[in-house]
Amino acid sequence: CHMLKLVKDYINKRTVFYWVEDSETLDPVSEHFRTFVQAEEWWKEHMFTQFSGRERRQTLLDRRQNLEKRDEVDKENNLSSMNSGRRITDLQVKVDIDLHQAKAG
Repeated sequence: CHMLKLVKDYINKRTVFYWVEDSETLDPVSEHFRTFVQAEEWWKEHMFTQFSGRERRQTLLDRRQNLEKRDEVDKENNLSSMNSGRRITDLQVKVDIDLHQAKAG
């Protein structure tokens, strides 16, 4: 699976987010989402469907991204904060291409 890039755009007087494979053509590989969170959830589900091995995680949600859960686990175990994870889906999603600024102006 190629690296997908998240685009924030302004289309029909509305902010939208969508995923592309090619930053030159900007052809969407996902639908247009109204919120960043919806785009992030689509990406995680998409990445999980690309994995061909045996899946050990029970949920797409990762406790490492939930700050309250992290703090709770840290306090219970007297550990420093958990690492950010080994999977690409453990990394924080960010907007890679911002077309919104120029169009919404």
